[in-house]
Amino acid sequence: GVRARGNAGYSFWQLAAGSQEELTAENFTKVYDGMMSQKDSEGKSLKIKPSILVVPVGLRAAAEAILLRERLDNGESNTNYKTVELLVSQDL
Repeated sequence: GVRARGNAGYSFWQLAAGSQEELTAENFTKVYDGMMSQKDSEGKSLKIKPSILVVPVGLRAAAEAILLRERLDNGESNTNYKTVELLVSQDL
């Protein structure tokens, strides 16, 4: 037999953020910037840079509109274009 003690988890809580707000470019930017501006107990930046957006199937189109269009409807450049990778989960 094997004897062991251990603990498992996804990662540090600072490396994930969830939101119940509507998935819009403004709300995406708010959460993205919020993650990047996190500081430790001494006020130093945690240097977190989000790399993935996980959404359920029902939000796929909204997420693609935010992340995968180079140009917005008004012709301006999309500042969120390919900012993070998109993962559409059928389990959410």
